[in-house]
This record gives sequence, C-alpha cells and structure tokens, in this order.
Amino acid sequence: MRRLAPLFLLLSSLGACETRGALVAPGDNITVALGDATTAVAPAKAPQLVDLATRLDRDTATATKTTRITARIRVDAGKIAMKQRPPIDLALVVDTSGSMVGAPIDEARTAALALLAGLRDGDRLTVVTFDTKARVLVSPFVVDRSKLEPTRKALATMAARGTTDLAAGLSLAVQQTTSSGIPEAARRMVILGDGVPNDPSPIPQYVAAAKSYGISISTLGFGLEYDETLLAQIAKDTGGRFHRIAPGEPIETAFATEVMRIERTVASNVVVRMQPGPGVTIERIVGHASAPDQSRAHTVALTDLAEGQHQDLFVELTVSAHTAGASVELLDTTVAYDDRTANAGRVEKSEFTAVAAGDEDRTTDPEITREVALARIATASIDAISMARVGNFEGADTLLQGALSQAKKLADANDEAVLRARAEELAALRKTLTDDRKRWEKADREAQRAIAREKGKPSRTGPLVGAAPASGALPIAREPMPAGDLDTVKRVHSRAVDTLQPQ
Repeated sequence: MRRLAPLFLLLSSLGACETRGALVAPGDNITVALGDATTAVAPAKAPQLVDLATRLDRDTATATKTTRITARIRVDAGKIAMKQRPPIDLALVVDTSGSMVGAPIDEARTAALALLAGLRDGDRLTVVTFDTKARVLVSPFVVDRSKLEPTRKALATMAARGTTDLAAGLSLAVQQTTSSGIPEAARRMVILGDGVPNDPSPIPQYVAAAKSYGISISTLGFGLEYDETLLAQIAKDTGGRFHRIAPGEPIETAFATEVMRIERTVASNVVVRMQPGPGVTIERIVGHASAPDQSRAHTVALTDLAEGQHQDLFVELTVSAHTAGASVELLDTTVAYDDRTANAGRVEKSEFTAVAAGDEDRTTDPEITREVALARIATASIDAISMARVGNFEGADTLLQGALSQAKKLADANDEAVLRARAEELAALRKTLTDDRKRWEKADREAQRAIAREKGKPSRTGPLVGAAPASGALPIAREPMPAGDLDTVKRVHSRAVDTLQPQ
C-alpha cells in the first residue's frame, strides 16, 4: 500500500482509492495535518452508526491529459440495539379499489393484522383506505398490546369497491399523521397499490407535504397494472423504499419486511454533498438528477438507511491534467442525516479524497467497473420505462439501444455473467416497448381514420369538430399490453430500482 496523503489510502492491488470519514458534530471543522490525521471528536450523545467511504476505479490520474474517474461513495449504517429504537408513527395506506376484490383484499386484511402484531407498545398506527373515496379505517392511536381487539375488528372490515383515488388516500394519511402524534417518533407511511390512480396530478403536492413533515413513504406495487414509475418516484422523493410484490409473494411477507426495515432505521433525511477540487468536474451522479451550485458542489438526497444497509453513489468525474507526481484533490464529501437511534439530532460525517497524477493510466478496478455498469443499466431501464409511459418510444428505444450495446461490450470484455444477464433483460424490455409502440401507432391510425370519416358529417348537435391526436399523445383506445409484457416491464423495473436502493 502507498499513502499519497492523509485521510486517503490507495489500494494498489485493486486499482482503487478508499477513504474513511470522521464523525463530526454539525458546524465543526475538519482539520487535516501533514502527519497523522486529526479529526474532530463527536459529542458523546452522537452514536457512531453511519460511516462514509470513497473508492475510485483507478489509482492515478494521467498527468498529461484529462482523465475520467468514477468514484463510488458508500454510506454505511451500523447495528443498533432494540432499546435504541424510538417509537414509530406509522400510517398504512391500502388500495381497496374494485381491482383488489377476492384474494388480494383477503391478503391485504391478513397483512394489516400481521403488521399490527409486529408493532410495539408506544408505537402509533393509522390505517387509511382508498377507492372511490378515502376513509380512515383506524384512527391514529398509541399501541397498547392488551387493547387491540377493536383495531383487529376494524381491519377485518376492509372491503374492495370502486375506483382508485390514490391522491385522496395520500392526502388523508398526511392529515392524520400530522394532526397530532408522539414528538420523538419516526414518521413513516406504507402505501399498497395495485392500479393506476384516477388522477395523479395532485399527488406531487401531497408528496411534498409529506416530505416537509419528515414522513418517509414506502410503496408496494401489487399485481400487473400499478404505475411503477409513480410509486417508485413517491418513495424516492420522500426517502422511502419501493418494492414490487412479485407473483407468489404474499402481501403479508412484503408488509413484514418493510415494517422490520422501518423498525431498524438508523438514519433518515440522508443528504450527501460532494465538492470537487480544482480542475475536477462532476459530470454525472448515476441514477440521481443533480446540478452544481455556485461552488460547483452537487447535493443528493438518499433513502433512509436501516441497520446493516449501505447506499452507493457512483460519481463520474473529469480531472484536468496535473503535474506528474502531484496529489490531485478530487472530492470533499459530507453526509448529513437525522439520527433515529438516540435523538442525537442532525449529525454530519466528512472525508477528503485525493489521487496521484502519474505518467500513464493504471488498470481500472473491475469491481467498481462492474458496479457502475449495473447502476447505468438500472438507470437506463427506469428512464426508458418512464419515457414509454408518456409515449416517447423513440427516446426510450435510443436509450435502451445505447445501454444494451455498452452492456454487451463490457460483458464480453470481462466475461461477466451478471452483466450478460442484465443485457438480456434490456433486450427483452426493448422488444416489449417496441411491441407496445406498435399498438399505440395502430390506435393512433384508427383514431385519425375515424376523425377523417366523421369530418364534416352533421350530427344531432352539429358538425363534429376534432383533430387527430398530437404525435406522442396517448390514444383513447388501444390494445392492452399482454400480461407477459406487463410482467417483463414490472420485473425489469423492480430489479433496476433495487439496484439503486440501499443494499
């Protein structure tokens, strides 16, 4: 091993650079000495449960030319004892629309009862259902395990009917959660949905309201017709987690897994800020939309972290030429989060990463190369599905074609079975979206022919006035996507989201 500067360590055998962060209190300065590293000491009350480490895909920057370097920033959550866990203020929001009739609503009732059994005395629970209307099935109450029979009876009345007003259900759940509560409790919401909402337009404002109140929303997609793009975005925007309930997976299991994760939350409202050094530009943070601020720094909000989980950020950097042998200052990185174990408030941890400028490129780290490739594939899959949902099939196909080509080349060059499998999934998704495009185009042609036939024809209310649908607009009627194609979209999307979520 070769030490290039304090606080970072080159792992030459792996072709990587890894640094560890030091826990600091908000507002503390980090001091770097030329001998041993000197770091601020955290207050005694702040548990050292979140760690920060950066690893590079190469151990040098080329001195004579611009170099592209990818940094993997990993945020790790440690273990907690159950006595450290604060109360949970949990709202369960269940889709009870007509599409849930039969086995699905039976499973939802069973899952809600199992969730109730998993809560502890002192937790707070609210249950909201939504169909044509939103209803408070169980008003907010503090759990007392000796007095749960009325709640069990209320959950047993859950029934399927009507349409899917997710916006109303989300709005009502936010109102109930914020009307009162336990000051020190961690506010959480779990939404189960199996269909496309009647009107998604109000949902962003309710999501923003939830976020402003510190409510993290996890979403569970059930069946084949839920809006995967919408549910995943709700979770991402609030620091929650999206999960697809796969065919054969009981709703009860999905609920239990999510509640267990919520119970073991270590850090919420997790934010990572990355400040590039002189001559260094952050080109992209894979899977995360971001823009530089006035100091060229990028800030990304992450999902809440449960114990034992880690979240990776892949940061693509451009490094200008430097003098050979110089230590190139790459990144100052800070993670800030709300402690959820001992009410320590806002905690920060920071680190500094540098790399040497050498005469030539070194071999890249195959582990980082594979991980960033999987993250790029996941991002392309999610973005392509989002484009196709609004009719931008051309953009989706171009994106998938490029991602598929890169994945195949990298898989062949490195004999990577995992990358080869993801490339096959990309090809299946591309075919599925191409077939769906044909259905859209057929419906569009039929709609235009119908308009042409009716043009100028008198009717009971006068001549029909209309225009052909604009290019890319959603046709009124088209053949539905076959179940097999729907499953392909849901499966690829789920794997992509899982790749970018905490592991």
